[in-house]
Parts: sequence; structure tokens; C-alpha cells
Amino acid sequence: MREMYAVNQVVAAVDPSFAQLIQVNNHGYGILAWHASAAQQEAYFPKLVSEGLLVGIAGSEAKIGSADSGNRGAELAESDSGWHLTTTKYFASLGPGAAYYLVMAAIPGSAPYNERQVFVMVPTDAPEVTLEDNWDAMGMRSTVSWTLRIEGLPVSSDQIIGEPGGWLRDPRSFTCGYVSNHLGAARGALDFARDWVRARPSLSASEIVRNKLADMAARVTVVQSAFGVAVSNWERAAAMGWDQEACDDAELLSLQILHQAKHEAMFVISSAFEICGARSAFKTFPLEQLLRDTRTFTLHSRDELLMSRVADTLLSDESFSVKGLNISPDGVADASA
Repeated sequence: MREMYAVNQVVAAVDPSFAQLIQVNNHGYGILAWHASAAQQEAYFPKLVSEGLLVGIAGSEAKIGSADSGNRGAELAESDSGWHLTTTKYFASLGPGAAYYLVMAAIPGSAPYNERQVFVMVPTDAPEVTLEDNWDAMGMRSTVSWTLRIEGLPVSSDQIIGEPGGWLRDPRSFTCGYVSNHLGAARGALDFARDWVRARPSLSASEIVRNKLADMAARVTVVQSAFGVAVSNWERAAAMGWDQEACDDAELLSLQILHQAKHEAMFVISSAFEICGARSAFKTFPLEQLLRDTRTFTLHSRDELLMSRVADTLLSDESFSVKGLNISPDGVADASA
């Protein structure tokens, strides 16, 4: 994924929301490639690639303002005519731009939900599918993370992707994708502040400003360097056939870097505002978008839940597991798992 992370950083320096959509689509393609049968891959990928179609992921059933923690409970219903799906999913990023959504649902049964969960390939233009434009967040508006409503959709066996519980056995993580976005946003703010100061001799002569810039650069460089190690660790895990211990080591490091990337991105963007002053707040310049989009994106996963997993490894002899918590394919850590 190193190439995708590099692209994400370049795009996030200009537009973090667009970079996140690139990641969403690549993650959708990745799930399909990993979990689909050979026949399903042959049926879907030529059309997806040749027509440049986008694939989103829909999992969360916690509506706006809900007190739920993002639990998932959608199940396929079986009738004489076959499978049907009725569910409402919130925060479906890519909105109407996606040709398909990989919708998380479960095969009926008594086992825990995660052990029954599969993906359903749902075409956005199906008559049983409705997208509701209710995405009005402080930041990341351009992700168009609308509500996806599905009412009585007939589901063929070709649309059911993966074996029940397959996500729990999927060793991969997309933690590094989040890191790449935050790094790109921080780099964009740093580059803007640098160019702003270069064009203003009164600022470039200030020792305070020079020290602030140097501090910002150091923070970005440290996270970038650690990020490179984490990516290399994931590549090593892949080369080892996704060895469990290698994956766990890579994810443990990735979570710590994500924690730091969130803090440093917000620090660097805020510092850029302090250096450049009030005139840099105009929408003509990128700082205001970098601030509001990054602030919202850092909230996508609750930091304390992810950090509790890191703390467990410090306080316990239990081995760390990539899927130690219910980390769903849409990136949400469920505290009730």
C-alpha cells in the first residue's frame, strides 16, 4: 500500500476529504479482491476497472445524534424467493458517486454477529436503494457521507462477498491510511506557512517564527519517519504470508503512530495559523479547510479505545491482536465488543 499512502499524502496536503475518498474506494476494492471468490472477481473487476467505478463501504447503523456506539445488526432475510436485505446505514462516504456499496450484514444464526458477518455488493442504482443527503458536518462535507437506505433488496449468491466472519480472519488493517491523511494535511500546512514566511521579510527575520517553523518541520519529520517503519513492517508481514505475529507487530506500531499523527497534524495546522496570522484565514487559502477537515477526521476513530489496546500490551502478557477489538471494515472500534 506504500504507493497509495504516498498519493494520499500529496492529495491530503490540498484536500484531506478527497484523500479520504481515495482511501475509501481503494479499501472497497481491497475487500472485494481479498474476500470475493475467483468467479466474483472475474464478474466484477473488469467492469469496475474499465469504467472507473467507485466502491464504498457501509457499516454503521448509529444515526446522527444516536447514543449507540456504532453497533451493527443488519441481517439477511431468507424467503422462498431467496435472500433479501433491509437496512439503514449511516455515514456512507462517496455518497451518490459510488456505483456499488459493500454493505455489512450477517447470515441469520445464533453465533455472535461478527462471526456471521459478510459483505453484500449493493448497486447504488437499484430501485430498492435510496441515498439521503443529510451530511452536514463541521468538516469533511465533500466526503458526501450520506445515509444509505435499503428496503427489501433481492440478494443473489453472487452478491454475497466472503465467508461468514471473514473480516475477523482478515489480517490487514487500514490504520496507516489514516496516518497518511494526517501526515499529508500537516505537510500541506507546513509548506503553506513556509512559503508565506519566505514572501514576508519581516516574518522570515523573526527568531520566534523561525523556531516555530523548525519545530513544525521536526514534528512532521518524526511522524513521517516512524510511519515509514510501520509501512515496511506491513510489507514484511505480507511477504511472510500475513504471519499473525508480524501483522500484530505492524498494527501495534501503526496505532501508536496514528495517535501521534492526530496530535501533530492539529498542532502543525494551528501553528501555521499562528505564524501566518488572521489574513491566512480567508477561504482563498488552504488552512481553514485543512483545520476543519482534519479536526473532523481525527474523530473518526475514538483515540482512547485504540490507545487502550496499546496500554493492554504494556500492562499484560497477553499477545496483541490486530482484530483484538471489534474493528469493523469502516474503521470503527466498538467499545461493547
